[in-house]
Amino acid sequence: MTWMEWITPRHSLFTHLSVAVALLLPLALIAAQRPGRGIRPWWTTCRYLSWAGVLGGLLASAIGILQAHAMGLLPQGVYLAPMARG
Repeated sequence: MTWMEWITPRHSLFTHLSVAVALLLPLALIAAQRPGRGIRPWWTTCRYLSWAGVLGGLLASAIGILQAHAMGLLPQGVYLAPMARG
């Protein structure tokens, strides 16, 4: 089993992880605004959620591009599909 065969089925996991983080981050940001002793843990949660979203999004993008190259949908050296003329 090659690396691509192992990682490409997980592309949707990383994509959905990034979307879930984007949906949950505002809740943690709102919780971090409340007065009292619980502010610091929520800011830590916000920071970890943000980094998980950014890294998950970058990983999903990289895997998608690699998968498109492996399937022959993109020529080598091209990172975006060419625009359709019509």
